[in-house]
Amino acid sequence: MKNKTIFGLFALAMLVVSIGAVSAFRWGNSEQVKQALDSKDFGSWKQAMSEQLTEENFNQMAERHGKMVERHAAKQEMREALEAGDFEAWKAAVENMPRKQEVSEEDFNVMVQMHQARQDGDFDKAMELREELGFKPGFGRDRGCMMK
Repeated sequence: MKNKTIFGLFALAMLVVSIGAVSAFRWGNSEQVKQALDSKDFGSWKQAMSEQLTEENFNQMAERHGKMVERHAAKQEMREALEAGDFEAWKAAVENMPRKQEVSEEDFNVMVQMHQARQDGDFDKAMELREELGFKPGFGRDRGCMMK
């Protein structure tokens, strides 16, 4: 199970980096890049891409990367706090997240139980605890185990 989690996090990180690279180079907005891709012309694509390799774009990409690394570290700290049942460590880790969320110590204790139930493979119990907390199912901006 742990290997699946690690692989999933790695795949997600690669997707985020890829999306960051795409947006940093404005692939969707460059008509030259679109034309080169449509015509499968590597030389034109390479030329169009190299014109976008600027220090400004690099700095933007480096900033996004830094924020991604910080979020990843904060999520790891949050996971470790859940596993340890350490509410103070949880609060400190949440401070490093872009969207801070207030969680009471009582709710945190239920989250610890929910996390442990997932680790134990008791998904019915985890679902019950998630509903008790009022968390929405699924993933995305307004869903997942951290959102109400």
